[in-house]
Amino acid sequence: MSKCGVILCECNGSLERRISLQELSRFIHSTAPDINIVLGNNLCNGGELKSLINKSDVHPSVIGACSKIQSRANLLQDLSGDDVNNPCFTKIVDVLSEINSSYTDNEVSDRIKLLLASQISKESYCNDLLQDNIKIHFPISQTEITRRNLLASLIPQYEVIPAILHDDCPGISCQLCADICPTGAIISSNDTVIIDKSSCTGCGACVNACPRGAISYPGYSTMDLQREIGALLSNQVELPYRVIAIACQSSVDSEAAAINNCPSSLFTMKVPSLFVVSPLLLLNAFNMGVDGIALIHNQGRCASKMSLESLSNTITFVQRLLDRWGIDKNRLKIIDKNSSEMSSELSQFCDNILTAGHTRFKAAPGSMTFEGMYNLAAIIKEMDTKLKIADEGVLSGEDVPFGVAIVDSTRCSGCTVCAQNCPTGAISAQTSPDSTMFKLIFQHARCIACGLCANVCPEKCINVNRTIDFSRLSDDEESIFVNEYVSCRNCNKPYVVKSMVNALKRKLEESGIVNAEWTEYCPSCRLAIQQKR
Repeated sequence: MSKCGVILCECNGSLERRISLQELSRFIHSTAPDINIVLGNNLCNGGELKSLINKSDVHPSVIGACSKIQSRANLLQDLSGDDVNNPCFTKIVDVLSEINSSYTDNEVSDRIKLLLASQISKESYCNDLLQDNIKIHFPISQTEITRRNLLASLIPQYEVIPAILHDDCPGISCQLCADICPTGAIISSNDTVIIDKSSCTGCGACVNACPRGAISYPGYSTMDLQREIGALLSNQVELPYRVIAIACQSSVDSEAAAINNCPSSLFTMKVPSLFVVSPLLLLNAFNMGVDGIALIHNQGRCASKMSLESLSNTITFVQRLLDRWGIDKNRLKIIDKNSSEMSSELSQFCDNILTAGHTRFKAAPGSMTFEGMYNLAAIIKEMDTKLKIADEGVLSGEDVPFGVAIVDSTRCSGCTVCAQNCPTGAISAQTSPDSTMFKLIFQHARCIACGLCANVCPEKCINVNRTIDFSRLSDDEESIFVNEYVSCRNCNKPYVVKSMVNALKRKLEESGIVNAEWTEYCPSCRLAIQQKR
């Protein structure tokens, strides 16, 4: 297997005109000591890139060159053998655009370092690739068909898409991922759910919808994106401000010129679509010290056609939390404009942040990493603690990704169907050590307000309110239903909760069956009595 490495193109001396290669190499080794650095030149011409890779025996996890190198990397795609570390998953950093920018030499140096480090931080994701993560397609020419692009169209290309981890997936009893998939690519098959590769656009909506972490999306999981943001916030460079612009790949490519003309404090993160942006990701970015976040949305350009409404709840919730912490909510902004307005909007956004100064989190950046839906509660509690905010207050509304389950105890039978179907374990069933009492236990920090418990409840006695109660954001357990066990009239052993017996008698009476004494016997004694008769 080839060694992982970084390939830097000298671009005919242009790179060293603005940054010392020796200094850049030292920085890369300080962030990734085991990675190899290979220098080349004119890699966008002919077979230079392929020749360099073969000669150096290095898999380029990151290439720093000009934008033309992408097409060269695509032609090297090969999934033969056991080596999944191959050029089709290589990240390209357009260092030539940075070199030719109007930034100062120090700004260019700092930006190139951070941009390379941010992609190197995601280098290990290829090791987690499953066969289900790989989609094969043939490129379609958008121009007149020529002999050259006809041959290129015959070469299969690979892309990474989400894949379901079936050992962790509860199957068709959940289907939260299928409900949110914009293309209907997640379907049921043999009591489980699968992703139809032909329909999947790789938007990543399913990843954040799954509360069990049962969907793999190497390179674009919350953890991977947090690593990328963390690298952009490195304190090894002198840039005082860091503003992140997150945009889907198609929007970035179409509006690259507008984005490149923005202040040096702005760094762009490319994602498959803004569906991968979660409250957890945004909050962790602010917790680590990001000064501001702009989400570039362009529904017309987005391959998944994500609507603005799909993003608004996430933004509104995080902005309400920023208000709680005394931070200007405008540090998080959606920019939904065409390319002619993009540069001015982003520049104004950055200027406003520079005028306002750093956030209160900048002085004490977070050191913890959070992953998983219900750990959203953990990061909120840490940010509250960091700013000495009292754990009190309530936020309610459709934008809130937390829920409070309320059980009508007069109707609950204690059947535990709600606990069996809760995808996060927010509701669980417990029996007292002496087997005399039954409880339904609720953990607010784990509830994502999916409503599955209410949907499956046969007695329709559960309501879920979209609410976050800051005083209950912990793993503390609270009882939402308590009932005693009934002992068998024959053997005197506890066998069922009283509410279940009462519910059964009620249903029998509604059916015209008045004498239902047999419900007061355990199954074993009931069978024995019937056999004697």
